[in-house]
Amino acid sequence: MTVRAQLGTLVEALQMQNAESAAYFDIETGEVHCFENDVLDKAEAEAEATTDRELPEWQLSEIASARRILAGEGARYLALPSSRDVHEWYIMEAFCLSIDTSSVRDDLLAAIHARGAFRNFQGRLVRHRLRDSWFDFRDAALRKIAIAWCAENQVAYDDGSRRARAKRKSRAGTAPDR
Repeated sequence: MTVRAQLGTLVEALQMQNAESAAYFDIETGEVHCFENDVLDKAEAEAEATTDRELPEWQLSEIASARRILAGEGARYLALPSSRDVHEWYIMEAFCLSIDTSSVRDDLLAAIHARGAFRNFQGRLVRHRLRDSWFDFRDAALRKIAIAWCAENQVAYDDGSRRARAKRKSRAGTAPDR
């Protein structure tokens, strides 16, 4: 039986991606594993370089997991798009351009073209009461990236719509008659 990726889990992993981390999808279990780059660096280092006395147990366990994943990369474990692949700045720009009100659109565009673009953008989202709209837009963009990644890697996915339909159906079946 082929495991299906949970689209929501992939999107969550993409949301957490940054320049200091990487995420991998396990094609056998459907799990997503996220690691900080320093853990991956230690996992790639020679085994004798890391001794039990140097690191706490939890970190040794995490490094061991990272070693297993790096050893199986490309076969069992597939790297998810990195923060460089996601290009959040371009997603921010697309969001700005989607705003109908020209003064708000121009203000948001000015924020992302200035120094401290990400911080400025967040502040202006609050000022214009667009944070929820931004997060919805960003989630939709990350969803498209996740779907494209699944297609590129021939990974079947579950977008959660079946579960949502089943949940609605079960609620409808248990609703009291009026």
